[in-house]
This record gives sequence, C-alpha cells and structure tokens, in this order.
Amino acid sequence: MKVEGLIECLRQKLGRVPGLHSLILFGSLVGGDFIPGTSDVDFFSILDDGVEWLWPEEG
Repeated sequence: MKVEGLIECLRQKLGRVPGLHSLILFGSLVGGDFIPGTSDVDFFSILDDGVEWLWPEEG
C-alpha cells in the first residue's frame, strides 16, 4: 500500500471515532523514510472530552 492510501485508510477508519479532535502522524511516515511492509505507523490522537470513557469509575 502506498503512503497516500495508508493515510486515507487511517482517515476513514479513525474518523469514525466519537470525539476525535485531531490525529497527529509522526515518525518515519512523515519523515520520508517509511518502508511499506516494514515500518510501523506512529500516531497520537486527541479527543474532545478526554479519556474518561475508557476506564470505569473507581469507588
């Protein structure tokens, strides 16, 4: 898969996440030395309402 196709796939799949504000790509994918089939994809996501819904309330 070409880099453009990979970015489009990420956009389509992760764009459905409720409350997703931003998705920041970094590492080899944006640095220009990404190797398809070998390199991983590094990303950081920012959610509108934080991550409270990921963990149950304590107490």
